Amino acid sequence: MEKWKSLGLPQKVLLVILALSTLVFSVLYALIGRQTGIQYGDDFLRFSQTEDGKAYSGRAKGQDLVFTVAPDQSVTCRWGDVTHGPYTVIYDDTAVPRDSQLTGVLTGVEVWEGNTRLFRGGWAGERFSVLVAEDGGPVYDSFHASAGAAPSVGIILRLSAGPALVSRGAVEFYLVGLFVAAAAVVSVLFTDALFRWDLRFRIRDPEGAEPSEWELLGRSFGQIALTVLAIVCYSLSLSGLS
Repeated sequence: MEKWKSLGLPQKVLLVILALSTLVFSVLYALIGRQTGIQYGDDFLRFSQTEDGKAYSGRAKGQDLVFTVAPDQSVTCRWGDVTHGPYTVIYDDTAVPRDSQLTGVLTGVEVWEGNTRLFRGGWAGERFSVLVAEDGGPVYDSFHASAGAAPSVGIILRLSAGPALVSRGAVEFYLVGLFVAAAAVVSVLFTDALFRWDLRFRIRDPEGAEPSEWELLGRSFGQIALTVLAIVCYSLSLSGLS
């Protein structure tokens, strides 16, 4: 309590900001960090198990987006008010192009929408964004599409096969934020002690030294910079994936 009373108003404000930001972001991170799903371009789709199968939902390009994967691995996409599918994936070894350099690592697949075949050829798995058509020509595919448009073949294949899930929230940024916030608190509470401890290695009477105006300005700037950096790290922890 005596330490608190001895602080100036700017230092008290910084400590309150640090305490509140750490509390608020810790609660938010605890809630958001539990969410698992997939990265969809720059957006995040939450995974959930429903009566209709597996669902990946969120907002992309300003519209609600939901992919549903039925127990038979068929995929339906609802983007805003538009529904696409269902799409079905058939695995067929004979679809692998025989004259491709990737033949050895390709899996033969067909992708159908109803009675319309969208693709037949080889697929190298979730980590790759290029498909090879049966005639050997590459089909460059992406894991996202423009709003309202039908999903690409790559999206359908990845969702049907079961994409690797990631957790929302980057724990490394959260931990760095905690460290920086702790450093800021120490800097505010023990600023004079740190100042004199540093002088012990340079002058004979550090206890009698008085900080200059430049020193006081530097302290304030450093404490503010640490506080801002902590909040930035906390914010990044909520927007990252792990």
